[in-house]
Amino acid sequence: MKYYSIAPYTTFQVAGRAEHLWEVESPEEFVKAVKKAQSSGLDFKVIAGGSNVVFNDGLYRGLIICIKSGKLKVKGNLAISDSGAPLSKLISKTCAL
Repeated sequence: MKYYSIAPYTTFQVAGRAEHLWEVESPEEFVKAVKKAQSSGLDFKVIAGGSNVVFNDGLYRGLIICIKSGKLKVKGNLAISDSGAPLSKLISKTCAL
């Protein structure tokens, strides 16, 4: 069985492996991944930028859902951000308001 390294999806670049990994780029893909995990009886974890998460070096027996969208919209004094948007991008855009 092929395992997937989680390290590239974390800020510290240190982590073990996962049995399953799914990169999603839209809310629809995210819902599809969660439903697939639930219908398959898989435990799952969701990560976005990977800056607030630490995984051990072992094997995660489940699905890691990686949110890869990083969209950020600024309208007037309102910022709307996907969970995968880098914090630095959000700060620079909102400080410019």
